[in-house]
Amino acid sequence: MIQHQHWEDSIRILVTDEQHHGSIQVFIPHRTEDKPLDGAADALIYSLWVDEAHRGHEVAKHLIETVERELKRCGIANVAISWDGRDSPLWVLHWYERLGYEEKALGHQCSTLLKRL
Repeated sequence: MIQHQHWEDSIRILVTDEQHHGSIQVFIPHRTEDKPLDGAADALIYSLWVDEAHRGHEVAKHLIETVERELKRCGIANVAISWDGRDSPLWVLHWYERLGYEEKALGHQCSTLLKRL
């Protein structure tokens, strides 16, 4: 299911895979000054989740590919995704990189990555 939510300050896109118990959420700000990475990204993937029983079966990859297609359809050129080492293991950061995301902002145990769609 793909759902567009129209908020006062943004559009939020929610993609859910109910069969495999996964979801991904994206924030698309209306105002230029709210764009991630000082305006380098038009949207931000801020939540990606797959139930433990369904991990390792490319559910997350499918969710990311689905939301990237939806973002392209909406005219989005660049998307950012954040990785936080306090919540996610290092292999997740490397997985994002294999999907074409490049590190642009580094912090203590966190990183923001960017991909041109």
